[in-house]
Amino acid sequence: MDERKALLKAHEQEQTSASEAGILVQYGGERVVDGCVTSGVNSDAGLPTHNRISFENLENYLNEAFSEIRSESEASFQAITHAATAYSAGSVLSRAFPERYLALLVTLAIEIPVVLVISGGGKSICEVLGNKKYTILLAFLPLCSAISGNVGLQASNLTTRAISHELVTRNNFMTWMKEEFCVACALSLAVSAALASLALLWVYAFTNSLDFGFAVTIATAQMLSILAAGISGTCAPLFFAFVAGRDAGKWAGPLETAVQDVVGSSAMVYLSIYMLRGFVQIGWTPHAHAHCT
Repeated sequence: MDERKALLKAHEQEQTSASEAGILVQYGGERVVDGCVTSGVNSDAGLPTHNRISFENLENYLNEAFSEIRSESEASFQAITHAATAYSAGSVLSRAFPERYLALLVTLAIEIPVVLVISGGGKSICEVLGNKKYTILLAFLPLCSAISGNVGLQASNLTTRAISHELVTRNNFMTWMKEEFCVACALSLAVSAALASLALLWVYAFTNSLDFGFAVTIATAQMLSILAAGISGTCAPLFFAFVAGRDAGKWAGPLETAVQDVVGSSAMVYLSIYMLRGFVQIGWTPHAHAHCT
């Protein structure tokens, strides 16, 4: 009999402890929070207790959402570990298919407009620049793409590392985005100036003439491509982690590459048409009057 009473008493104490552990319990119009009897108003915040609990629930929800990308929770850590272990133990085909292959197909689909841009606007540029300068322009296209791709990779890696080390949180995320955009602007100006100088010297070496309009066109295309790469490189890991729920390591890279390629190629081709025609009118670029087919 004594043992039964002891068990019942222990059970009641466990229930009481569970009720007092941050849970509101109603006693005759008063509320018990963390074992202390209080009124319906929070004396610290001056707000009703139920509002305070709602704010706490919202804060907890946001903290849990951000902890997913930081891999703080044990479940997220175990899921990532399981995925890494399964990939490491998989065969060559299981590693390549289906997710990595699907990511590359998505990249291929996004890159198709790049082919259309280059093939569709090439004739107009060739008629303005001539075959030789048009060839030089196309030679700068992979160079611009490689530089902007490096900028996107830097932004992606730095953002992912900052989140994992809790340097980027829900409170300062927009500040981080603004700072990274300013960094991309600074890099675009510096790299574009260097590339413009290189383009100017390159054209002079092949044509024995200075073409300032050509150099400014190359610099502008590089600037826009770097800005697009910096923004996409910063946003891509967050998008796939928060919104898409996919592995950022497999999907962020293709998105960054595709975005900066589309922007860079469009700027290099279609923007170049309008800029070079304007530079021809002001005398910065000599009109070749070439016949291109």
